[in-house]
Amino acid sequence: MVSKLFYSYVDEPTQEKILLFTAFFWRLDRGDSASVSAAKAFVPTLLCSPDRSPPEQRDYLSVIHSLSHDYDAFDFGRIFKSVVDFMSGLIAEEEILSRISQSPRCDGQFLRRMTGMGEAFAHLCFPRTLGIPPEDYILLIPELEDFMNHVNDVLSFYKESLVGDEVENHILRYARFNQVSVQESVAHFITLAEQSTRNIRQLTAGRPELQRVTELFLQGYLRFNAECPRYRLKECMPQIEYRSWGT
Repeated sequence: MVSKLFYSYVDEPTQEKILLFTAFFWRLDRGDSASVSAAKAFVPTLLCSPDRSPPEQRDYLSVIHSLSHDYDAFDFGRIFKSVVDFMSGLIAEEEILSRISQSPRCDGQFLRRMTGMGEAFAHLCFPRTLGIPPEDYILLIPELEDFMNHVNDVLSFYKESLVGDEVENHILRYARFNQVSVQESVAHFITLAEQSTRNIRQLTAGRPELQRVTELFLQGYLRFNAECPRYRLKECMPQIEYRSWGT
């Protein structure tokens, strides 16, 4: 579903690889003790004895490597870097972030980016077969990443903290650090998502192919997050349905 909605414009073989890549990501994104242990072992095992890696890690690395045939070296390197960042982010979310007492001097996105894989998903938008040169989309990467993070923060909040027991996500952290209500924090991230969308559309103005690709991705990402059972939004909004976020 992810590859079909996010990357509907990408050829089917590459979509299948993205699907496997995402499946491994979600398997680790549970935040349980087994996931954290796997994250701690990921880089040391990779560097010292990859042949002795657990079968699941070898399978994941094989899936990651398969993407090198579909993406330029620059994009593939950033995708792999995002995987490594995500592993350390799992550790940070479990063992470090809840103990931070100071408000970030920046916008706080450093903490958020550690706990997701938005950069990888942004680079996956641009397989080599599209023929779009990196210099045309490189400035879109952080905007796409912010868009994904902000939308996901808002639409996963019900699942995580209203019916779930998660007490350390970006919306709650922002409310705590800035001494605002949770409702105000949610509204803040909706505003940020809208701004990221405007930024993306401004950066792609006058470039039809780039506009087409990014618009399909934006709408696909919104549809997935609105309709996916993982986020349980039908429980609180039975009539929710995806509608195109107008240009």
